[in-house]
Amino acid sequence: MSTVHDLTPLLFKTGKASTKTSIIYKTKYTAYKLLLKNQIRRSEKIITPTNTVKKQIVSIFGKEVSDKIIPIYEGIDEALITVKPDTEIIKKNNIHNYFLYVGNFYPHKNVERLIEAFKSIPETHTLVLAGPNDFFAERMRELIKGFNLQKRVKMLHNTDKSELKALYINAQALVHASLSEGFGLPLIEAVSLDIPVIASNIEVYRELLNTNYVSFDPTDSKDIAGKIISFIEDKPKFDYNTILKKFSFKNMAEKHYQVYSELLS
Repeated sequence: MSTVHDLTPLLFKTGKASTKTSIIYKTKYTAYKLLLKNQIRRSEKIITPTNTVKKQIVSIFGKEVSDKIIPIYEGIDEALITVKPDTEIIKKNNIHNYFLYVGNFYPHKNVERLIEAFKSIPETHTLVLAGPNDFFAERMRELIKGFNLQKRVKMLHNTDKSELKALYINAQALVHASLSEGFGLPLIEAVSLDIPVIASNIEVYRELLNTNYVSFDPTDSKDIAGKIISFIEDKPKFDYNTILKKFSFKNMAEKHYQVYSELLS
């Protein structure tokens, strides 16, 4: 029994997501590929967070592994829904009329293009990047400085749940430009708080939200900017009630329990 969350390291072999030398990176990549292959072949059952990841596994490792792969959607963190938002983070950082990104800054997250796109967004709007303060965050700071966007693109680190909720519910929309994902938890967190989503037109996001979000080509910063500007002008509304029924810890736990019970019996 095993779980495969995503195939991003396999699908995006760029080396940019590593701080190691190219030789060490290639060695680790080869080891990862071998371990993953053995895991796929030897597991009796494989859980994935989406049908998209299942299809990716089948396309790489063959149709013979399809029947043992079981997609189970992840659940929303109830603590985020019930916690009281700490709006002090909004006041302290003097942020308003902002679009929000939540996540790390690995290359496949494509935050560089999102920052570049913001050069074309009206100056009345800002971008808030909420994520860990690490090597990849430093790259983003250098890029922001290079584009002279220090006043319009702000980075916040190590936010707790109450602060994160405040950032979500006060945002114009969540914006994600990822090139590859296994799931998309920030998108589900946003819609659970009734916050619109502007995101990549990648398959996994379409699986999660169908047409209930503003989509763009993540490889084109002009298209990203254009869709954000269109959102500002049109203020589209989406109905997330049906979508949210698919994403709960209760459903996730029950389906995991069923899979393990069948396997053990």
